[in-house]
This record gives sequence, structure tokens and C-alpha cells, in this order.
Amino acid sequence: MRDGSELPGFGPSFARRAHPGERVGVVDIGSNSVRMVIFEGATRAPAYFFNEKVLCGLGAGLQETGRLDPNGKMRALLAIKRFVMLAEAMHVGTLDAVATAALRDAEDGPEFKDQIQREIGVPIRIASGEDEARLAAQGVLLGSPTAEGVVADLGGASLEFCEVADGRTGRGATTPLGPLRLAKSGLEGKALDAHIDRIIEASPPIADGKGRKLYVVGGSWRAMARAHMKRTNYPLNVLHGYTLSLEEAMEAADWAASRTPQELGEKLEASTSRLAVTPLGARVMSRLLRVMKPNLMFVSAFGLREGVLYENLPTPLLALDPLLHACEVIEQRRSRFPGFGEELHEWVKPIIADESERDRRCIHAVCVLADVVWRTHPDYRPLACFELVTRGNIAGVSHVDRVFVGT
Repeated sequence: MRDGSELPGFGPSFARRAHPGERVGVVDIGSNSVRMVIFEGATRAPAYFFNEKVLCGLGAGLQETGRLDPNGKMRALLAIKRFVMLAEAMHVGTLDAVATAALRDAEDGPEFKDQIQREIGVPIRIASGEDEARLAAQGVLLGSPTAEGVVADLGGASLEFCEVADGRTGRGATTPLGPLRLAKSGLEGKALDAHIDRIIEASPPIADGKGRKLYVVGGSWRAMARAHMKRTNYPLNVLHGYTLSLEEAMEAADWAASRTPQELGEKLEASTSRLAVTPLGARVMSRLLRVMKPNLMFVSAFGLREGVLYENLPTPLLALDPLLHACEVIEQRRSRFPGFGEELHEWVKPIIADESERDRRCIHAVCVLADVVWRTHPDYRPLACFELVTRGNIAGVSHVDRVFVGT
């Protein structure tokens, strides 16, 4: 439903394509949690206005009963109802609700979807496995438009793969390798590894993607990566764009897979539910790395929800450079003379003509950001400049380039 019609009990319909500048909300109804993210606008550089997760456990017991958990349904219904009320209070223009593996696989999934729509009035789409893979890959492209390789998105009940190249998504596939589902399989040790390997090997994106870059999405894998950052005293506490070689990634996965949730909790500030599934999620990663042998693993903070935002963006916006667009948005909001950054860039162009394309792009970003911390006390301006870029939610930039621009 994207016709802009009125929905019962609500103001302007949430079911239409977003207009640039208005807030966009995404409700992600997963096997373990329901989350709503609100983006400040339909822009190439998403700013997060609101982000909240409620642990509902819709998929608890799904493998045994084939149905959604009754208590989980009650919690999810209340969470979605509250999220919709919050979205209206925050003047969200478009709210897109997407349900994934739990509703897709459950016998009563379509019935629960109808109940939500009937009681709350917001349309919900149940994503197919291929749709879920595509949405996660679109999210990766939103943050990394030059991504080339395979996107792997680990949820509670499923693991999706999708090819990305030339700014587009390719084939997508879903597998039943989510940690919540594997925990109920009854398999252990080598039998579990063989089961995981067999399913990964049969997935077309992996079969054709061996040796390429692997882009990983999902809370368990981000937790694994954050633990590796802390163990190695990595100096930049930013997950998006964190990269590991194959050897580093295998060591990180094997370490996390061999730890108890309690031991992981000593390294990570994470919820009990997240820590509980991280060792098994890391085990899946360990097997994936051994089968695919990627040349690099890239941790993406962007996934399905950003992929939904991607669908709401006007086509011309998708062609913009996410780093430079983010800098322009920051300049418009914070500088005294918006637009001066481009004048400065034109002035320095002849000086940097012999630099690499990568460095010229970074220097362009520096020019646009030149006046954005003028309100900061002079004694703290250097630190403010550095932290704006190294800690900020900016996409399309490597960690090395963050430090270059910040410096």
C-alpha cells in the first residue's frame, strides 16, 4: 500500500514513498526482537533520529510447534502499537514495516500479520528469504556504494546471502542457519559443523563468491567484531568499516565461538539475549570463512533497515557520494556560511591536482567541513574536528580516511 490513502484511526498515511526531508521510520519484526528506527530524512546520508529495540521472542519454540510464541505475539503487538504512536508524535512521514523469518516460516504468520494490520492499521510486508537478502544488501550499498562481493546477514532464525557489484544487488538466497534455529537442531561438534558447511556450500552466492570480499551484517557478528576490537586495543571505536583479513576474522570467530556468554560479557556491553547467541553465531561465521575464504571481511553497521530506507530514496540521491553528501548536510546545519566549503574546494583544487583520487576526495570533505565547529571553544576545536569525523555516523569512508579527514 503506497497510494497515500488514509488509514483507520491515523492521520496522513504511513504507506507512501517518502519525500526528501521528511522523517522515515522502519519497523523490523524479527524472530527475537522488534525494532523501530527513524531516520531524520530521506537522504543519502542517514541521520538516526530514534532507535529502539524490544525483545519479544516471536520465534521462540517455532521449530517445535511451527507457530509463533503466544507471549511473543502479545509483546510484539504492544511494541508495534507503541512504536506507531511514537512515530506519529515524532511527525514521521513514512513508516515501513517489514517482517522476516519468524512470520515467514510460522504457520500462523499471515494470520498475525492480518491481526496487526487490523488492530493498528499499518501495512506490513512479510519479506521472502530473497527479499530479506536483497534488503540487507541494499543497506550495505547505502553505506558502501562501491561494495563488491557477498553480503551475509545473520538473524535469529536465518542467514541470508546476496551478491553486490557495480552499485547493484545480485542473486539472493536464504538459509536456516540462524543461531536460534541451530540451537534447537540437536546437532553438536563435527556433526553441527558438517551441517553448516553443507548448507553454505549449496548457496549460489557463496559458490560463486569464493575469494571475494565478505560484508557482514547482524548483531551477533557485530558483537564478535567489537570483542576483537577490544582484545586488540583497536584505537577507533567505530564498527562500520572495520575490516579484518581472513586470518584475523577466523581467529576472531574461533575465539568468540569458544567462549561462554558470561566470558563474552566480560569483553562486551551487550544484552543477555545477545550474548547468549553470539557464540553460536560466531561458529557459523567460522564455518562461512572456511568455506568462502574471502579476501577481506568488512563489518557493516547498515543492514535491512537501511535497505528499506534505500528503497525510499529518489533515484538521483543514490548517485551521490555518501561521504560528501553527509559533509554537506553537516555544513548546512552547523556552519556560518553554508556553501563556502565548495568555494574553498575550488580554490585548493589546483594545489591537490597531483594527489590520488582517494586523497582528493578526502580533502574535498575537509573543505566542506572547514567551518562546522566554530561554536566550540577555541581550546577544544582541534579535538571537536577530529571527533566529528572519527566518531560520527558517516558512511562511504574507511577508518584510515576518517582519521585523515579528522586530522
